[in-house]
Amino acid sequence: MKQKLLKSLRLRACMLVALLCAVFTGTAWGAESVCYTLTPTSGTNNGYANDCDIAIDGITWNLTGNSQQIPWRIGGKSLSNVDRTLYSKTAIIDNVSKIEVTHGAASSITVNSWTVIVASNASFTNIVSTLTPTFGANTTTIITKPAGVDWSNCYYKFVYNVTVSGSSNRYLEFSEAKFYSETSSTLEESDLAITGAPLELSFDLYNNKEAQTVFFTTSSTGAVTVSESEFVDTSVDAENKKITVTPKKKTSSAQTITVSQAADETYAKGSATFTVNITDNTPFDGGDVTFVAGTDLGTSSGQNADQITKSVVTFSCTSAALALDQYRIYKSSETTFSVPEGYYITQIVFTNADTDYPCSNLNRKNGTAGEFNQETLTWT
Repeated sequence: MKQKLLKSLRLRACMLVALLCAVFTGTAWGAESVCYTLTPTSGTNNGYANDCDIAIDGITWNLTGNSQQIPWRIGGKSLSNVDRTLYSKTAIIDNVSKIEVTHGAASSITVNSWTVIVASNASFTNIVSTLTPTFGANTTTIITKPAGVDWSNCYYKFVYNVTVSGSSNRYLEFSEAKFYSETSSTLEESDLAITGAPLELSFDLYNNKEAQTVFFTTSSTGAVTVSESEFVDTSVDAENKKITVTPKKKTSSAQTITVSQAADETYAKGSATFTVNITDNTPFDGGDVTFVAGTDLGTSSGQNADQITKSVVTFSCTSAALALDQYRIYKSSETTFSVPEGYYITQIVFTNADTDYPCSNLNRKNGTAGEFNQETLTWT
């Protein structure tokens, strides 16, 4: 008992010395606290070999697996040493110190390896850390940042190499991931702000594609960065506190762009957001409009209503999966091709993607004009 008490006293003395040193040097770091929690929410994909993006608390994640089951299911059928991934497409600005990952059941699936990759860019070409924790079902695993490494403004990828025998889907469950960081009690709260917030920029790739400027205010000298986006290019002018935004690609809905600022000696890290909407009203002078599966995507990976608009043509279905590498139109679905007033469709040609599921039962429902050839899958 005396020995246990002595150890306790020594520990408290060491803690007191550490605290005094911190006070005298002006860098009083607090305990680790959760800076971000990845809690699965339902996505658009239920296929184990397909992926979809899911936005959770300001961070967009891409999951290859069944996102319509909670916890998420990662796996498939008849697999041998196949990688399945879950990765962030938005940076977590905090200097993460550790990650707690919780997995549920692992049903008749072998996890050959589990790799955690931390990178400083969204394409994961600038690797900061690569770690190989041991996977465990129904377990919470702690992944600690290596010494001397900075995980500020980083992207995270979990790679599961799996094997499944048999022709039935088997999976592991991804239940949660908590990201921790250390916070300093001496820093003032960030005052980073977007001028005119809430700010929404509107572009059109035909008649309004010139770059626009976003201004920001801040008292901090910490580095300012902008989240990577497939829709816009950005550049930061820190001296004049402005961001130049140039459109690249049409958006289907408003896209959130996150501006982050690192901590300096006085102010804690901070972030602010603005949104962009990009249309494309380029005139259509006639010709072919081709919908390519895997490139021209809808939003559904299951039996849901879905549609895609390309140029002046809208392709819609009442029950389809148009977000896959093959367009899947389900039984009894009504499929419509439409154009605005002043345009008209002269021919529609379907191309079979899989001979096991031929387009042999297509029937024209509305209209009397034109003929549909079941052999060539062409309406003229």
